[in-house]
Amino acid sequence: MTNAQPKTRTAMRTSLTVLTLGLSMGLAAQNNIGINANGAAPSPTAILDIDVSALPANAKKGFLVPRMTTAQRPAGVDGMTIYQTDGVAGYYYYDGALAQWVRVSVGAAAWGLTGNDLVNPINDYLGTTDATELNFRTNNIERMVVEAGGRVAMGAPTPLPAAQQLLEVSGAVRLTGTTANTNVGTIRWNATDLWHEGYMGPAVGWRKLPNDYQAFGPLAYTHHAEATCGAGTAEISNNIPNTPLPPACPGCTTGQWSNAATVTPYINQTGIAQRMRKQMMFLVNELNVELAQLNGNTTWTQGLCPGQPIDQIGFFIGQALPKAWAWQVAVFHAPPGLNDLTGGFVANTDPGAGCGFNAPATQNRPIAGAGAWDVFNLSTPFVWDGSRNIIVEVSMQGSAIGTSANTPVKVATTSTALSYTRYNNLVNGTCGAIATACSGILSGSGMDNTCGLGGASTIRPVIRFGGTVATTPGPIVPGNGNYIVYDGGFMVEETPGWRLWVNPPDPYRSFKGPGTIHAQNGVYDNGVRLNDHVFDRHFDGRVAPSDAEAAGAHRTLSMEEMAEFTRLNRHLPTMKGRDAWEREHGFSFGDLTNQLWTTTETHALYLAELNRQAHLLEVLSTDRPLRPDEVVPMTSAVKALPELTDAQKARMVSDLKGRAATEPRTTH
Repeated sequence: MTNAQPKTRTAMRTSLTVLTLGLSMGLAAQNNIGINANGAAPSPTAILDIDVSALPANAKKGFLVPRMTTAQRPAGVDGMTIYQTDGVAGYYYYDGALAQWVRVSVGAAAWGLTGNDLVNPINDYLGTTDATELNFRTNNIERMVVEAGGRVAMGAPTPLPAAQQLLEVSGAVRLTGTTANTNVGTIRWNATDLWHEGYMGPAVGWRKLPNDYQAFGPLAYTHHAEATCGAGTAEISNNIPNTPLPPACPGCTTGQWSNAATVTPYINQTGIAQRMRKQMMFLVNELNVELAQLNGNTTWTQGLCPGQPIDQIGFFIGQALPKAWAWQVAVFHAPPGLNDLTGGFVANTDPGAGCGFNAPATQNRPIAGAGAWDVFNLSTPFVWDGSRNIIVEVSMQGSAIGTSANTPVKVATTSTALSYTRYNNLVNGTCGAIATACSGILSGSGMDNTCGLGGASTIRPVIRFGGTVATTPGPIVPGNGNYIVYDGGFMVEETPGWRLWVNPPDPYRSFKGPGTIHAQNGVYDNGVRLNDHVFDRHFDGRVAPSDAEAAGAHRTLSMEEMAEFTRLNRHLPTMKGRDAWEREHGFSFGDLTNQLWTTTETHALYLAELNRQAHLLEVLSTDRPLRPDEVVPMTSAVKALPELTDAQKARMVSDLKGRAATEPRTTH
């Protein structure tokens, strides 16, 4: 230790001597210092001028600033410079305005105004190394920002934090270039067809981007709730609540209950044998719950299902006033075109009528107590065809004993007379006659439109049908929204390759031009599917399952029936007519198309029938021999003539068979 100390002091003295000599060589003035190897005067504009140009090329030396760690940095003075050896190493200067040490960017990584030469794109980049957004400005106004999370906002300095788009542009974007690049998701400008298009893969190719439609709205709209069929009951009208009977029932003026003799089926009188015949009509747009909603009954949720059995009806009773009755109930289709009962009772000519009865007058009715449904069972169920109005007929004969007050039932008020009632207390004569059984075509009561008292009414009892019925999850759905108009055409397909442009081409699957819809499986218009059933039912006796609902119980009327129908209703039996048009506020295109389709095919059958009758007339008016192929159709036609007796038909058939030509024999 004693030997080392003199050496240290000697080295320090030597360094100070050299420094002193160096300073003396470069000292040119009191206000600046020059350090060099050739004694040159320092630059007059520098406080310190260090020059190594005079040193040999292999002996050049650098300038070292103080080196220290982050923890060793002194209290900063504005402009002080150090070299930091830890953390993010590098040159730092103290910024007095910021009151912090600021790292001096590496000169080689700085971006220059005249461009940069990037050597390694992995390490060389423009951006930030911390979680700070990158801003771009012009005129000191932020024009674009790259957020720390990666979103880019152009023209929108404050994009929504919750937005998921990677790019947000506040303003228009113009894309005018094209490309041959077929990467999925590429967008380009088609300068030939003047639209933008995007590439969707080799199977689809380039697709046009603009939306070729016009948008309208928002406008108010309504949509019926979808109905489903199932076992249960359906109340028509089902928007009448089951509220208690008024304290004093006579008159029942609440609008919900009625015990009037022209309304209630339960006319109770003492000391007389009461007779009553009542018919109630229910319209298609009441039975079809979806049509009911669309036609203004927006709260209805119940109806009937076409092609499904109904095996009971019921009335909601306000008071329990039982009496012994004989009764019969029939449910049948109304003649086409008949929409009210102002003309009186309607004859039941429906082969598919449903019916039930009880005789003699031994059953106390109503069976149910007050505030309950009194149910009549149909021994023969009724099946609604889905296209015709129906009539419910109730005929009752009561005993002379019991209460004198009529039993009130829940009722609804209709816009037209859909109820017709006649009643009396006669014992003898046709007004007192009443049918006691249902078989074949039900004739109903013997009471006609002139017997006893009563008539047409716009107050109709509410009826509950039981069997397989239609229900919806709720009333009609209102809304407010937009709709579009598209001037092109639609191709709707389920099976790939159904279109024309696959091989081999099929003209029936081809595009039919703007404004058309072509579908693989079926076209529905307002819930109506285009169907074809007239010829199927006429020639085969049945229709395709897909047409069964639309066909219902359709039958082709005879020419006489058609003539009578048109005389009474002033429209064809296969067309709905003016009343239906006004009631339904016009027909949908699909509904009208089906009516015209049915009419055309029905008239073709009439023409075939006329031709057959003309041929029969020609045969019967001459004595010419009959060809073998004429004998069977001619004899069948004679047997079908309603004007002839069986004896007359037998004689004519015998004559026709005797006129059959025989093939000439050939000899060999």
